[in-house]
Amino acid sequence: MIHLRLLLCSLCLALLAACGGGGGGDAPPPASPPPSGAATATVAVTVIDTQGRFVSGAAVTSPSGSASSDAHGVASVPVVTGSEQLLVVSKTGFAEQVKPITVPDGRSADLLRVMLIERDAAVAINVIEAGGSASGRDGVRVTFPAGALVDSAGNAVTGTIQMQMTPVDVTALDAEAFPGAFAGVPTGGTRTDIVSYGTAELLPLKSGQKLQLAAGKSAQIELPIYADVHQNGSAVALGDTIALWSLNTSTGVWTQEGSGTVVASAASPTGKALRATVTHFSWWNGDVAAQMGTVSLTVHVPNPNAPIAAGTLASVSGQVVAGSGAGSVAQTTAPLDVVIALRVPSNATTRLNARVDLPTQVCVGKTDVSPAPNATVTATISAVCLTVPVPTIVNPASGMVTNRLNTLTVTTTIDGSPLDTFDVLVDGVPDPAQHFDFSQFFYRTGLNLGPLSEGTHTLIARTTRLGATRDSAAVTLTIDRTPPTATAIGPSAVTEVNNSTEFDVDFSEPVTPGQPGLALSDVVKLSVLPLGQSTPVEIPISASFQNTQTRVHVTANQALPLGTASLSWASLRDGAGNTVGGTVAQSWAVARTAQLAVFGGLFSNSNFVMTTDSAGTIYTLHQRASDGHLVASRFDGAALVPIGPVVDERTPGGNDFGSIAADVNGQVVVAHVQSNVAGTGSEVAVRRFDANANAWVTLVAPFAIGTVNQNNIQPKLRLNAAGQPVLVFSNQAALRGFRFDGTAWVDLGSIASAFVQIDMTLDANGNPVVAQSNTTTLSVVRNNAGNWVSLGTLDSVGFPQSISIFSIASDAAGQPWVAWNRFGGTPALHLARFNGTSFVDVALPQTVPTGRPTLTFLNGDPLIALGDDSSNLLRFHNGAWEAPVPVAVDGRGPIIARPSNGNVVLAITGNGNGVATLLRVGFP
Repeated sequence: MIHLRLLLCSLCLALLAACGGGGGGDAPPPASPPPSGAATATVAVTVIDTQGRFVSGAAVTSPSGSASSDAHGVASVPVVTGSEQLLVVSKTGFAEQVKPITVPDGRSADLLRVMLIERDAAVAINVIEAGGSASGRDGVRVTFPAGALVDSAGNAVTGTIQMQMTPVDVTALDAEAFPGAFAGVPTGGTRTDIVSYGTAELLPLKSGQKLQLAAGKSAQIELPIYADVHQNGSAVALGDTIALWSLNTSTGVWTQEGSGTVVASAASPTGKALRATVTHFSWWNGDVAAQMGTVSLTVHVPNPNAPIAAGTLASVSGQVVAGSGAGSVAQTTAPLDVVIALRVPSNATTRLNARVDLPTQVCVGKTDVSPAPNATVTATISAVCLTVPVPTIVNPASGMVTNRLNTLTVTTTIDGSPLDTFDVLVDGVPDPAQHFDFSQFFYRTGLNLGPLSEGTHTLIARTTRLGATRDSAAVTLTIDRTPPTATAIGPSAVTEVNNSTEFDVDFSEPVTPGQPGLALSDVVKLSVLPLGQSTPVEIPISASFQNTQTRVHVTANQALPLGTASLSWASLRDGAGNTVGGTVAQSWAVARTAQLAVFGGLFSNSNFVMTTDSAGTIYTLHQRASDGHLVASRFDGAALVPIGPVVDERTPGGNDFGSIAADVNGQVVVAHVQSNVAGTGSEVAVRRFDANANAWVTLVAPFAIGTVNQNNIQPKLRLNAAGQPVLVFSNQAALRGFRFDGTAWVDLGSIASAFVQIDMTLDANGNPVVAQSNTTTLSVVRNNAGNWVSLGTLDSVGFPQSISIFSIASDAAGQPWVAWNRFGGTPALHLARFNGTSFVDVALPQTVPTGRPTLTFLNGDPLIALGDDSSNLLRFHNGAWEAPVPVAVDGRGPIIARPSNGNVVLAITGNGNGVATLLRVGFP
């Protein structure tokens, strides 16, 4: 809550703006010295400290005279009436305090209460010539550069200095120690009301002498933010800019000097501080100009116990009790039954309290006001005269829940005549440690919570005067030292998770982030330890409370890398501050299969081709259903993004229409079949994408095919180690091979062949190795210096068996492996590898899933993807075949497998549904 204090003006409050700031024009400067013969009034100044105790021996000085406070904290000084005057109140060990005051003409006496705050203990900074920093209570902090300070004579300061930093909590009773008026002069503006988020006196000392910054030097300061709500009701957020002000001790009015930025501060009560740069030292303050309204107020005592003299003064104070705004907002005096004008914050409800102190009685009353901005409302306080003082416990608030074992400060304010004794009762029993036989303005007492049992306790403050007692309203305090625990965690630990998983953690009681300013996502974390890595990766999440904060609901905002996912919540706390106990984290295996994209609109079931480059980026080629054209795409992590315009120039086709490859720089090359210009035959074109021209460029010229039947042409394209395209295809009578050398195609020769299917890989020297089948015989040939050499026949069958689905890939040594299906045979799946001389069978598990095989290598291990009604993956790892990894996707169409960043990527087309699915499958 923001504090705006129109502080301590004793005047007819039509002139309150001249004291507290905000009247719309600059107030007259204080009279110093007063004009000869000027009328004065005697102002009785009562000086108290932040504990409510009277301060004796304080010097109170006005331009017209000075006095020292007595044992009751009272010092009476003359003050010129009719104009703003400045009172200076000081005592060794207390922070600097000044108060502007205006006593109306015609008044002979007035009252004023001033609070002093003890300076915090100094913090030493050694070797200050090298720079350094000091931190104090609630996160106040000062940081110096090298050579920053000079003494009063301008000499550079070296060695050890003492930094005194005294912050004032403007949301508590300490706000009365706020120095000067809640008024300031903004940059380029006129005097106006201001509201404070927090202030501190910053005082560098050496040997008791004040120091200042050298010319051209500055220091960084951090002021605790106590008020974390703006006057418009919005929360103060990290990164907000707030005006910065320094106190002019000659006027008591603040001067804006730039601004500061709200930053995180663990030591601040709100978790935030205002960071700024200053060029001198004084009181510094984070404030903004305030919206104010006016109250036309009358204080009346309808039934006094004894006659009240005309002109008797009532003390008036104001406190915001609802809405956005200050806590303590006004304090002044007003003659009984005289209308005064009082300025208070708008957009809030302010409770005005009046008190009349008389020799035999004290009369008190209150009323609530809520003026609109710049509007005026009328209010009357009817004061009731009391003989026994009335206590009110203002801290802790009733209903407070805590787990503390140390001392809790109980703050009690007193209305009414002076008391004889004061006590605090716990559960109806007086606490002997909280008995006082003297009177003060309010009481701060320490309640030892250690002996109190868990459960709800009742606090009552009791005052006694002349043998009569008065109890405060009861305040409840609940002790809770039992930590909350997780009672249910979903999903179960055996469930595989992915980025669509919803995580829920139920707790035994409501929980919170624990510290002011922290969001739930700051303390609840989702991370993944990727496969093969030792450092977890934090995953951005969306987190929310459900079921009145007994459930934390979490979803991931990005795909999870394959590995082990962990959700942790160790920093959550209950309302008492107990950190969660028991289970504070849960782990799950990230689903090895993750769907990357679903791609529809395929021309037919077979027309989808996929590859990956050395960086694991995925590239695809498909024939779209809408017009039959070929489209190349790149997977960007979320979807397939088209690469340029359509690839083909004329109608493409064939059961196996083309192939795609990409080099280390992401340069994409496509080989495909299309009709020739005349429409009398077909041709194989190899085209490279030119990103600058956004066009597909044919490498030299297409290769002519003498027939319009495109089904068995089957162009296969790979890139060798130099990034050169290597191409094989059929011209219906022979297998042809070519290599592009950068300017022209080098003919690798041909071999007569009558096949139904071919597949191609490259050996260690970049030579094409081709597996081919005519449905009854499966054989392999390799090109060597332009000659095709047979590597042997792998399988031969007779009707009704057939061999038409197979896959070839090269191992780390560049030797080919072939996997194939013998339809109608038992077993159906076969695997063989070339040992440098001949192909040898590789034993497979006795029971393997059925399906169309695709062979690839992952981290040196052979891996077979099998497509059927659902798909499976088999990996040979550490000398044995692992259990199949099922993939619940219809894979009866062609299935393609490629390594990608330590995982396997599958491109699967269903049985005639025109849809392809990209999947990523991880292997530990």
